[in-house]
Amino acid sequence: MTYELSKTSYFDSIRSSAFISLLFVVIIKLIYLTVGLDYSYYTSLVFGASFVGMSSPTRFERRDILISCVFFASIYNFILFYVSGIGGALGFSAFFSVFIWNIGKNIRGWLVQKIQSV
Repeated sequence: MTYELSKTSYFDSIRSSAFISLLFVVIIKLIYLTVGLDYSYYTSLVFGASFVGMSSPTRFERRDILISCVFFASIYNFILFYVSGIGGALGFSAFFSVFIWNIGKNIRGWLVQKIQSV
């Protein structure tokens, strides 16, 4: 959602990330008050996924962001056991997920190019 919203004329990536994060914090809080769930965990996931969505629309497509978000959730869940606090884990997980997908995409493109040239 952050990625799509950042492509509009009013929202840049920072505004869209802040808007989406605040919106979902309120929604998750309402769910927490009625059903009960791990509030800090789910707000952290939304905030981190919003970091991933701040990626440049000129470098990434919607599919790239979705795959990076899946990587983010996996990496974040793994790192939480080894890092105290959520700040470093969020930023690192968001960066690393986009980085890994971008590297994988570039390697795939290079391999396809090599195969086609043979």
